[in-house]
Amino acid sequence: MCVQPYSGARTLCRTRKREEEERHLNSFASCVHQYIELYAKRRQKSWKDTERVFRKYALPVWGERPIKEIRRKDVVQLLDKVVEVAPHQANRLRICLSRIYKWLIEREVVETSPILGVAPRIKARARSRMDEDDEPITSCIVACDEEGRARPLAGWLAKAVKVLRDLRDSIAYESGGNLIAHLTDIPLSSYHDLWYSERPNDKKDTVRKNARRQLEDLHRKGLIEWKGKEHPIRLLPAFNGVTIELES
Repeated sequence: MCVQPYSGARTLCRTRKREEEERHLNSFASCVHQYIELYAKRRQKSWKDTERVFRKYALPVWGERPIKEIRRKDVVQLLDKVVEVAPHQANRLRICLSRIYKWLIEREVVETSPILGVAPRIKARARSRMDEDDEPITSCIVACDEEGRARPLAGWLAKAVKVLRDLRDSIAYESGGNLIAHLTDIPLSSYHDLWYSERPNDKKDTVRKNARRQLEDLHRKGLIEWKGKEHPIRLLPAFNGVTIELES
């Protein structure tokens, strides 16, 4: 029998290639992509927010790491890093991780979730009713009036508050420091850009008009200061009383 030279080397090379392909398919990044495409887009109205949270906070750290190698201590370290500069986003990230691992367990990609036993990083002030897929049925963003009484904000106004909070946290996170206590101004262009991504099928003029009405309402409620036109959005102290909890 004629033995081809270097056949052993070629076999080893193919084996390593298959292992590398399997490693890539089971990487955290690949699992996130599959989760978004096969589940989140079909079941979650807020799938874009889920994708954004993964892309901004988890993928830069765990991207090509095999999903089975991620341990509880890795989750704790990541959340502790995020909570220093974006407290609400740390809780949101924990929720997203819990959901994706639940989905992966069902498909036998992993056997256990490293999120089990990991507590929320900050205590939420309000809760919302949830549907069967842990999505909020009604908004439960709460602001406090001058007498300290909680009043709920709903609909587009609630979404506007959430967008502003996400922008604040994102700017603080990108700065590499805990600026949330001091950061008060949000560029109007950033507010518009985030709404453009949320409403890609709407005309930009329509998005801008809706944004103007939202900001005017928030200004009247004493949560922000906005002088109109291209002026930045200034978050007032009362804005710190605004929160949302997505967990059931």
